Amino acid sequence: MGRLTSATLSLDYFITIAQIGFGGSSNVYKAWHKRLEKHVAIKELRHTAMADIDLMRNEIEALKRIKNLQVPQVFDFQIKGNRSYTILEFIEGESFDKLLVCGGSFSEDQVKKWYKQLALILKAIHNQSVFHRDIKPANIILTPTDDVVLIDFNTALVDGNALQITSRSKGYASPEQDETFQWYKDIHQAQQASKQSCSLSQYLSVCRIENTEMQQYTDNNSTELTDAAFNDHVSSETNKKQPVDWCRADIYSLGATIYHLLTGKRPPKRTPEFSTIGDMGDFSNELKYVIEKSMEYDPTKRYASAEQIIDALNFN
Repeated sequence: MGRLTSATLSLDYFITIAQIGFGGSSNVYKAWHKRLEKHVAIKELRHTAMADIDLMRNEIEALKRIKNLQVPQVFDFQIKGNRSYTILEFIEGESFDKLLVCGGSFSEDQVKKWYKQLALILKAIHNQSVFHRDIKPANIILTPTDDVVLIDFNTALVDGNALQITSRSKGYASPEQDETFQWYKDIHQAQQASKQSCSLSQYLSVCRIENTEMQQYTDNNSTELTDAAFNDHVSSETNKKQPVDWCRADIYSLGATIYHLLTGKRPPKRTPEFSTIGDMGDFSNELKYVIEKSMEYDPTKRYASAEQIIDALNFN
């Protein structure tokens, strides 16, 4: 993507270097922060609606709680006209979705190391009552030091916040997360059929489709969201449904991501149908067990905490 001018963002104290990402409603730029004298990432929301601003503020609230070197630091949030900007630490490296689509493959020792690092990140964020809810290769960056950083906390659940959004990335979302998302859609479709509701576009959005220039990967790399207003619309029904254990849902998504990195095969969109890792290659029984236990269909059969994963990964 070509070099841009500082006028592109119309923000003080920044020199824009390049656009490094884009999605359905946002752009991401690499820029030089003249006051901090360091590179930063600027996430620009192009058409600012209050619900979208709430998502960006949610990410800031989540990241400010977390003191961990393996999540980005947040520096600032600005609104100018009909656009809003989050200023984040710039992370050198490449996201795993890009590495995978380019044919990248990884050794078991590498994957085990990253699994443990990511489990440590989950432990840190869960201890702060933050649940990511969208762990997948696109949201993990591999740095030049061969370490991993977890990014994109837009749909994180932060203890005490008012944001009520259900997200789903097919293949990586836990079965209960996927079912909850579908449940909301089914309620709306029933209401729509009886002409008791507004159009689906008002309540349901598919957003942040990363790497849309890679057409062959677009459908596999999107996050679907139910709109908060729609969730409020059916809040009376919500109490009838068993709440999602977001700690175990994150554990599932991490296991599904590691499954992809280890086997090179993306987990199928229908979660009960994934092939066991033993069918995908010759891997150690210990690592296979940890991944498959993390991906149990029944959340009560998964690890109860990220700390349990860390302990289980301490095999020779």
